[in-house]
Amino acid sequence: MNMIDLTKNAELLMGLIFIASLALILGALGFQHLGELAPCDLCYKQRWAYYIAIALIPFALFMYGRDLPQISRIILFIMTVVFFANMVLGIYHSGVEWKLWAGPSGCSATGNLDATIDLLKSLETVKVVPCDKVQWSFLGISMAGYSALASLGLGLLSLFTALKACDKA
Repeated sequence: MNMIDLTKNAELLMGLIFIASLALILGALGFQHLGELAPCDLCYKQRWAYYIAIALIPFALFMYGRDLPQISRIILFIMTVVFFANMVLGIYHSGVEWKLWAGPSGCSATGNLDATIDLLKSLETVKVVPCDKVQWSFLGISMAGYSALASLGLGLLSLFTALKACDKA
C-alpha cells in the first residue's frame, strides 16, 4: 500500500486548507440561514479568516504549480498569522460568552441604560444580536470555541505546509 508523504504534498495540504475553510463558511451560513441563528458582530469578524483563505489558497496553489513555491510559502505564512489571530478572536469571543470578560460595548447585553435606550430607538427595525449569548453549543463548546479550535488546526496546518511541504524536490 502506498502512503502519501505529506511533507512532499503541498498541493494536497493547501487543498485541505481551502476545503476546510469553505466547509466552515458554508456551515456558518447554514446555521445562519437554515438554522435561523443570527450571528453577532464577533461572529461575523471570525468569518474573515476563512474568507481570506478561500481567496488566497487558490492563488498559492496556482503559484506552486508555476514552480514558484516561495510565493506559496509567503501566502501560507500569512495564512498562519491570520488563522492564529482568528484563534485569539475566537478565544476572546468564547470568554465574552462565558462572562469571563466584557465584550465590545455595542456587542454585549451589559452597558449604560441611557445609551441602550437611545440605541434601541435609533435601531427599532434592526435586531442586535449580543455577543455574550451562546446561541448553539455542542459538548459545552460554542461556535466561537469551535472556530478557535478550527483556526488553531488550520494555522498549524498552514505553518507545517509552509515549512515542510513547499520545497519542490
